[in-house]
Amino acid sequence: MSAILSDGRTSRFYKNIVEEGIAVSANSVNGYPGGRYDNLFVVNATPRSPHTTADVEEAIYAELERLKTEPVAEKEFKRILKQVEAGFIRGLSSNAGMARQLTFYEGIAGDWRYILDWRETMYRITPEDIMKVANTYFTKSNRTVATLVKKGVVAPTGNDAEGNE
Repeated sequence: MSAILSDGRTSRFYKNIVEEGIAVSANSVNGYPGGRYDNLFVVNATPRSPHTTADVEEAIYAELERLKTEPVAEKEFKRILKQVEAGFIRGLSSNAGMARQLTFYEGIAGDWRYILDWRETMYRITPEDIMKVANTYFTKSNRTVATLVKKGVVAPTGNDAEGNE
């Protein structure tokens, strides 16, 4: 999902938030701080003046909602799968990269051989799977929102600031 939202200039955040002038940048990271145990899906963005953090937050929620309600188009989905696969293969191109991947899968899956089935496992994911996961985890009750502002500046609050404690 992170790849769909923020990997490159064809990503949804880039096209619909950055190119629209709402934010200077908008990114997501899956698996923070690590992948073995429950972890976080982190989204961060920097507003582009005159937009506020509330404007950016609203635009991000719109993209997360799209993941919940609209299946990823086949063309976009295939592009993302190819990007993820290419990144994986690039990660194996050096001894250090290979060692990193093998130890990662040994730690995460409990068996370095998981690397052998990784590609097939990824290609079994469907747009419907993405919608299901988005509906499960991208909920109002499952989010924490933090706004960083310069000292002395009051941050605007979104419409649902009460639910973001």
